[in-house]
Amino acid sequence: MKSAYVHQNFADDMRREDRFAVLFLARMREPGRSAFEVKIINLSASGFCAKTSYWLTEEGQVWLIIPRLEAREARVIWQRDFVCGCVFTRPLHPAVFDHLARNFGFGG
Repeated sequence: MKSAYVHQNFADDMRREDRFAVLFLARMREPGRSAFEVKIINLSASGFCAKTSYWLTEEGQVWLIIPRLEAREARVIWQRDFVCGCVFTRPLHPAVFDHLARNFGFGG
C-alpha cells in the first residue's frame, strides 16, 4: 500500500487502529440537512478525518458519501477549526479500505 502512515496507536489513544494519509473529495450529510463537500485527509477502516466548511455537532450522526460506494454512517468524535474526526458505525471492509488507500493515498 502506498499511503503514508500518519498516526501510531498508544495506550491512552482512543483510536482503534492506525490512520493513513489520503486525499479525496466526498460528501457528508447530517440528519435533516443537505449533503456538502468534504476533503478526506486521513482514513482507517474504523474512521476518518475530514476538512469541512460546516460546523458539525460533536457526537452527532453523519453519513459519509464516497463516490461509487454506499453511504457510510459515522459519529463525529471531535471538531477543531473545521477539521473533524469521525468513527464509522460499522468499519470499512478491508477490501474497500485497501482500494481507497491504494487509489487516494500518498507518500510512504
